Amino acid sequence: AARSVAEFRRQLSRAAPQLNPARRRRPRRGYQLTPHLDRVLSRPGGPGAVRVLHEASLLALLGVLSAALAFAIDIGAHGLDNLRFALATTELSWFPGLLVWAASSLVPCIASAACVHYISPYAAGSGIPIMKATLSGAMLEPYLSARTLAAKAL
Repeated sequence: AARSVAEFRRQLSRAAPQLNPARRRRPRRGYQLTPHLDRVLSRPGGPGAVRVLHEASLLALLGVLSAALAFAIDIGAHGLDNLRFALATTELSWFPGLLVWAASSLVPCIASAACVHYISPYAAGSGIPIMKATLSGAMLEPYLSARTLAAKAL
């Protein structure tokens, strides 16, 4: 029995909705908050001002926390640099000072490689491409974990 093209398309769309672009659902983008708050904020025509304030407060908190962490890392690096200089210049001969200077570079390098290997392999690299992908909507949860932050900070 010959079928019409319209009837064939109807059967195809009922049998395999993923093949029909009109019935395909797009993945929802945005924050995954508590189910109730996520439902309220994602309603069409919902409270836009609440969403903007919520996102702005989260971004402000993220900025303050990252600035505080960067400040603590800078203070620690400055203290370690002063300690390195003091240890390298206290020796009478130049060779032990050179060994202390080289070891004070090699030990933190090995420690950071061990942190990336054992704590979180996702901490390798600069993180700029990951942040670009995250800001454009990709869900990359392992890269934004507390373990990755600890491995990068150490």
